[in-house]
Amino acid sequence: MSRTDQGASLRSLMIPVYAPGILLGTAQGAIIPFTPLTATSLGATVAIAGLITAARGLGTMAFDIPAGRLMARVGDRRAMLLGTVTMFISLVGSALSPNALVFGLFTVLYGCAWAIWMLSRMTYISAVVAPLMRGRALSALGATSRVGALAGPLAGALIAHAMGLSDVFYLAAALTVLGGACFMFGPEHDLRRGDQHARVSIKSVVSASPKTFAVIGSGSLMVSAMRGSRQIVIPLWGEHVGLSPSTIGVIFGISAAADLLVSYPAGVLSDRWDRRAAAVPCLALLGLGQIGLLTTSTLIGVTIASLVMGIGNGFGSGIVMTLGTDLAPERGRAQFLAVWRLVSDTGLTAGPFFLSAVAAVLSFTTGAVALGAMAVGAAVMFQRSELLKGPSTDAVPQALDPATAPPPDTPVSEEPSLEH
Repeated sequence: MSRTDQGASLRSLMIPVYAPGILLGTAQGAIIPFTPLTATSLGATVAIAGLITAARGLGTMAFDIPAGRLMARVGDRRAMLLGTVTMFISLVGSALSPNALVFGLFTVLYGCAWAIWMLSRMTYISAVVAPLMRGRALSALGATSRVGALAGPLAGALIAHAMGLSDVFYLAAALTVLGGACFMFGPEHDLRRGDQHARVSIKSVVSASPKTFAVIGSGSLMVSAMRGSRQIVIPLWGEHVGLSPSTIGVIFGISAAADLLVSYPAGVLSDRWDRRAAAVPCLALLGLGQIGLLTTSTLIGVTIASLVMGIGNGFGSGIVMTLGTDLAPERGRAQFLAVWRLVSDTGLTAGPFFLSAVAAVLSFTTGAVALGAMAVGAAVMFQRSELLKGPSTDAVPQALDPATAPPPDTPVSEEPSLEH
């Protein structure tokens, strides 16, 4: 197919999207382990340090919806640049913070900027990549975060050891600048003005797609909840059965490597078959792996269960974003994806909170098994849902070459079209 028919190639997204994704993912991975340590070094108690660490995620959740409104006003590309600049400011501010309160405020600002960046990347890819390539494009985007999660903590540890805690944030700021430069100087895809940036209300977008949010939204929330749970269950259960911290770290590394290796093939499967080919194994393996983990007490058993969970998480690389871009209406796409991001971010937070709540009332094992069982149930629901079929082969990407795009003053139809 020609470029106009197929949209942007994955290779053309390497500089403007994937390279910044790796750089900014590495920046985020570098600061995550050192955020609570920096907070305590500035005088915060352990409890306050934990709250400041959680504030980044809460900032992202709080700004998901405003990010959608922002994008409806300024467009994908400007929003991505704004998010990058805001991240840089928050990182430098974090490095220069005189006390824990100021540091916490900059941490929240970083979370808000991350919401803009993530949403703008989703809408940008959905606009410039043909629907039949979205699975691969977004799974590759998910892989960039995984690369950052592996490389970031190592780079941060080296800088913290050689220089100091605040210098980790300077490192992250420098990586953010490089990411922004890649985006600014990479090949530009001009997006059509039109329905995707129409200013429609969030309420109208959600109310027009009740089945989508009830079925696919709840399943996607379950994917995110299991990801959040996995980061807690593996280390805590490893400690429970007597494994050393270094051994747990190695097991987690093996799981993360399997996760990364499966990421792109999962996107190929979802494009060539349908979204169920990635979503169902993701939920089933995460759920079964977590349940299996809690039935073993040996090093080999814990390693195998963690490996299964890593493979499951790899199958889900980019799947929540892919489902969102598939189901997003043409009119009000930014607002729809903003709500979709909020669902995903809520799941990441809800998983650990669910475990904590059940553990307080019953036991940690009960909560983890219940969450795993719900994931298996969501896999069954996804398998039976017709909404997870791949996009139409007749679908055409909304971003074309400047020569083929309509003039800027092309009128936008006022008739909403939110049905799927």
